[in-house]
Amino acid sequence: MRTALFLEFVSNRLNFGTLSDEEIRFIFENTMSLDSLLTEKELDAFSLSAESRARALIAVLSLALYRAKSIDPDVDFEFRDDFVAMICDEYDGSIKKFIDFLVEESPQVANYMVNSLDEVTLEKMYLLVKNATQASEIRSEILRTVGTKLKRVEFFIEADSIHTRSKFAKLQKYFDSSRMYVDSIALKKWLDSNPSVSTEEYKTMAAKDQRRQARNDLTEPSSLELKEEDEYLVLQIAKDAFYQFCTNNEFGIESYLGRRIRHNTLEGVTTAPVVAVLKNDAYSILLGSPGMKRNVESWLQAYQDIINRLRHDKLQFDGPTPLFDSELNAGDSFTKENIKTLIAQLRITNSDELLNDLIIAFCWRQITPQLEGAAREIKIKVLTDSTAARRSAPLPNAGVPS
Repeated sequence: MRTALFLEFVSNRLNFGTLSDEEIRFIFENTMSLDSLLTEKELDAFSLSAESRARALIAVLSLALYRAKSIDPDVDFEFRDDFVAMICDEYDGSIKKFIDFLVEESPQVANYMVNSLDEVTLEKMYLLVKNATQASEIRSEILRTVGTKLKRVEFFIEADSIHTRSKFAKLQKYFDSSRMYVDSIALKKWLDSNPSVSTEEYKTMAAKDQRRQARNDLTEPSSLELKEEDEYLVLQIAKDAFYQFCTNNEFGIESYLGRRIRHNTLEGVTTAPVVAVLKNDAYSILLGSPGMKRNVESWLQAYQDIINRLRHDKLQFDGPTPLFDSELNAGDSFTKENIKTLIAQLRITNSDELLNDLIIAFCWRQITPQLEGAAREIKIKVLTDSTAARRSAPLPNAGVPS
């Protein structure tokens, strides 16, 4: 009945003139599926009827709703144009300030603005966003701000994936144009189909806790009760999942290391450019000297040995000196903090439905220090070793990369 009365009210355009900006924001905040309920003309009427000081905001919100139901590129451009103008005029050019305002004044409005301000859209706001990296950072901030206010765990999961993706991007440039990745979809399917004993025990415990709450007739669900022994279950679930995340030959990091780095790509991107320089016609006279030719061949062999050691000994989960480790060290301070975060998230969700999603997000966070360490190893150690080898067998100075 309330929906019918609302639709009857908005069908008369004159009624919009009776609404204050606070009342219009109240409608946006408290009416579900406005993008389905209102036509384009009615959305336009909202923005035109608002008081001047609120018109920019209402125009942006109306366009955000209409954009959700339209594939017209002009609507997308109009939304971005109005949004950028409003942010520059009223929020000092800071999207974060705008989201902070919405979260406090109209949190549900901020919730559907999350869908409009995706990374692709943010990248096109050239006056506000300098590059793709900044777009990712802003998107991550929006997700965490709105997620904190509305307790939306999925927003934190997406923000964590953006953060980890940026870490991968930094490591990627040392390998090739393909992003190092774990197939999270395949991993989730595997976890769903192959629950460990600890996972089954956890789900049984969570179901009991939900029944307890139902018996107590709680109007507001309380946090999931996790005792000390239950926290041990979470640690064991995380250990099992992280091992698969790292070593599974179908979807884990090991599959990438095996196919991309150890077998072909690493040698191609590290050796081929050096060989191309040495074959340059500019050095043909210098390399015609038997002594210089021996020096070049000696250094090239030393450089190749460095790359081979990197491939065979370092870019592994097993081996004499691996850069990656698939085992969780429960005593490590970073792991402890990561487990603590996972347990807090599980308590908030109050069910086992998001268990595997949260476990995968945990794995992405857990691998980050190892990725940073691998990047440092390649950037500093390999460069240092190759430079030392060059100094022991002098090369022509001009044009040879260090």
